[in-house]
Amino acid sequence: ADARWLDTFEQSIDAWFSIRPDYALLSAFKKPVVALFADFVFSDYPTLFSPAVPMEAIMNSTRQACHHVSRYICFSEYVKRKQILRNFDIDADRIRVVPHAYFDYGAISQVGSLGKREAGEMIRSYARETFGNGTAALGFQHMAMAELLKYFPFEEVNYVFLSTQARPHKNAALVLRAAELLRQQYRDIKIIVTAPINWAATNDPFSGGIVERGLQWDVLSLSHVPYDVHAALYRCAAVTVHSSPFEGGLPFTVSEAISMEGPILLADGDVYREFLPRSSWDDFLFNPTSPEELADKIVAAID
Repeated sequence: ADARWLDTFEQSIDAWFSIRPDYALLSAFKKPVVALFADFVFSDYPTLFSPAVPMEAIMNSTRQACHHVSRYICFSEYVKRKQILRNFDIDADRIRVVPHAYFDYGAISQVGSLGKREAGEMIRSYARETFGNGTAALGFQHMAMAELLKYFPFEEVNYVFLSTQARPHKNAALVLRAAELLRQQYRDIKIIVTAPINWAATNDPFSGGIVERGLQWDVLSLSHVPYDVHAALYRCAAVTVHSSPFEGGLPFTVSEAISMEGPILLADGDVYREFLPRSSWDDFLFNPTSPEELADKIVAAID
């Protein structure tokens, strides 16, 4: 019955587009299939992920599905050459590189015309609505953040914006080490992150690293914020840091930060060198293993 339904449905379709290259469903389609192959990050960082991640199963399902996929789209030559061609039996002429387009985050979020003071008030308003009165019943961290963030002068304080989840390959721990160095240098620079922080979750490497270094008042979290507040955080930031040395293409944070008129620093990696002109590497890129270099570049960018 499902096969008959699919035959009927496909009569009005010229081609299928899949956002993943490993879906078993691809084998059921009779019309041409184009699949997005954003990256295969496991091949770059095989030791960073939990053994529970079914890496081999993902590779096997991708190999099985490749017989049913006509063309693949990825976002960089690096992914095409170093990840897809090295790990999968897919002909190079079936893979098309389509780089990410630049976009105006101010226009998308509809806050592009806001000045820093207006953007700061937008963030504070969101914090007041989100954290409420910060009663003790919700825990000490919630109460403390409520009192801090709803009055925090985002437009006046020099802060680094880290817009990423703290997944293993995102290298967020490097930013914590740089924050510790900045504090030791008596630099009054805060770090605002979109990754959640739980001071009690000592088994979480990111939250645990903050508590271990005593950075609870230096690294502040505003997670799962709406687009307009996210854009406002870019507007008020002294500098944005993208800590992961690898993304499938030039990360969205570049367009987001620059279109909101903020500088950005990127962890040095092959994908970024592919898109940035050589003359700009020293300005934009930092060693992803050196908290000292990141701290120095943050200070230089703010100065």
